[in-house]
Amino acid sequence: YPCVEKNARHHGKQTNGAATYISGDWSGCRDLLGKQCYDLVLAAETIYEPKSIPSLLDLLSSCVKPKTGVVLVAAKVYYFGVGGGVAPFEQAVKEQGLFDLDHVFRVDDGASNM
Repeated sequence: YPCVEKNARHHGKQTNGAATYISGDWSGCRDLLGKQCYDLVLAAETIYEPKSIPSLLDLLSSCVKPKTGVVLVAAKVYYFGVGGGVAPFEQAVKEQGLFDLDHVFRVDDGASNM
């Protein structure tokens, strides 16, 4: 989280203690958050293992404000060696039916895997 704080200061912003940072197994994170629901959840490199996607979606559905909350996920199209990536995540999101999907940014340069 120091990078988030540093970037905020660089852009003249402060989190004023309003940001929460967690890590760990997705199925155990709910206990760390309590009943708090968030306006925005940022996730990066969280969908590399297809078996972990259901527990990640369960966590997100319980900690993002219903109807108004936003989840931004940064990920590779495909994670070599483990099989995860955007396609299995999108499929799981559609099957769960609780979130809308939208691609905010994609690198299509013929060489990147993002």
